[in-house]
Amino acid sequence: MFDERRFDILSPEFHANPFTTLDRMRTEGPVVRLRLPIVGRTWLAASHESCADLLKKARTSRAIPPTPEAERRSGY
Repeated sequence: MFDERRFDILSPEFHANPFTTLDRMRTEGPVVRLRLPIVGRTWLAASHESCADLLKKARTSRAIPPTPEAERRSGY
């Protein structure tokens, strides 16, 4: 089970110095799980590379279903 509370990105400490927490996130893996108020459980891409990779893959978005053309181009 995931411990979402390890990364508090809403705290004053994070906003004063986010780099320590961001470094810990990146050591966990390319994507980490968080719990945010109102949103609840969610995932956060911990690096530019992982964010770009997620955005390139049509299957990672629930907002707009991928078209057959987009799926074919993405290799799925």
